[in-house]
Amino acid sequence: LVTSNNGPTTYMLNGNSRTSPHIRKRIQQLAAESARFPDEILAQTILENAACYDGSAMFGTHPNRGTSGEQSNLVSGAGTGADNFLDDFASARKAMLNFKDESGRAFHSATGPLTVVCSPDMQRDAEQALGAVMLSNSTNTLAGAADIITTPLMAGNDWYLFSADKPSAKPYFMQE
Repeated sequence: LVTSNNGPTTYMLNGNSRTSPHIRKRIQQLAAESARFPDEILAQTILENAACYDGSAMFGTHPNRGTSGEQSNLVSGAGTGADNFLDDFASARKAMLNFKDESGRAFHSATGPLTVVCSPDMQRDAEQALGAVMLSNSTNTLAGAADIITTPLMAGNDWYLFSADKPSAKPYFMQE
């Protein structure tokens, strides 16, 4: 017996019901797609430069808080290529280490753990810059300085540096 009421097709053989193999495959595909949803939301939030808790954009110049002084978390890049990426990474890390809290103290305690989030367009430059022990005939002192996450949900030459050194202050979080 085969029944269908515009829903999943169920096969009844000797009193046992089984879901159609086509329906089972589609359910697996939907499960895989739903697992990607948090990544899509995060990429969209980063690219849209969504507002922080105080209403200001995540990336930009932030007003004085207490004795922090005005601070910017935007760094202009030198261009593409592993050497330029390395210089830009060093500038971004330096800027991050100079962030102050409301009391004027260093916001970040150290330089790790750091994560670079980039598009496939920048993946090779990021991997060469942060993975190579030698770069341009010199010792690369920043080799291994950050994890790299490449996402096809981003495009172009922009990349983002995040720090997870403060358990109480994450740049983004997803509540499930």
